[in-house]
Amino acid sequence: MVSDYLCEMTSQAVPRAIALPRVALFWMGYLAILVVVGLGRGFLPPRAGSLVWGVSCSLLLLALTRYFLGRDRRSWAEIGLRWAPSSALRFLSGLAFGFALYLSILGITSRVIAPITVEAARTPPWTTVLLILTTYLSLGVMEELGFRAYTFWTLTASLGPGITQVIVAVAFAASHLLYGWAWATVLLGVLPSAFLFGIAAWVTRGLALPLGIHVAMNLARWAAGETEYPGLWSLQVADAGQAAVAAWAPWLGAAITLATALAIGAFWRRGHQERPAAA
Repeated sequence: MVSDYLCEMTSQAVPRAIALPRVALFWMGYLAILVVVGLGRGFLPPRAGSLVWGVSCSLLLLALTRYFLGRDRRSWAEIGLRWAPSSALRFLSGLAFGFALYLSILGITSRVIAPITVEAARTPPWTTVLLILTTYLSLGVMEELGFRAYTFWTLTASLGPGITQVIVAVAFAASHLLYGWAWATVLLGVLPSAFLFGIAAWVTRGLALPLGIHVAMNLARWAAGETEYPGLWSLQVADAGQAAVAAWAPWLGAAITLATALAIGAFWRRGHQERPAAA
């Protein structure tokens, strides 16, 4: 039962006075891991370096999480890191949802702002595709461990879900600024996505669904040729519509992503309120 499980998760809450400092300390460790491990990326090819970076950081973040849980005397299940029979299905559902959301944004943009056509690109070798898939998966795991596991549930148990969503989303966006991402991309792309991932983690009490959505949205951008790596397709806009798409498409995408996050939250709350008290 959702309500019983929520009570179980919040029963060992970190005291409010130290919750935010404890989370800030965890994030400092997160950044330290990313920086130190990242020093070795220059010795590897760019694509392989990203995969090694993602996998190594994910493993070290699991160790960091275990250390903080030990200090708090809490379990993995209390921060949503638990394996359940539905975990694989939730991850696959997240993948499907993430791809569907990206296609929806693309379709609405083409309809509302300017027509967008999709052209097939030169298909990269299957080894390259496999490398990209595993790289985005490892990077997604790394970031979800950093922002939707220990930190998310520690703050939620002490400060409530609303304040937590804002704090975690802002921290997630700030981390991408440290990566060197442009302000516009962070504010209109990363920040709305952070709220979506947070809502997905909240309603499922785990990482499988938000991880699936996160990975799918990144893979969709790669497949459409919107990253530094050649994708499977390329998006084409007529010269007359390029300025409008460049100016308004990010705003439209942010609005659709935020609306989707709010819709998921409202749907879950409605179902939760309508559930019989005996359940």
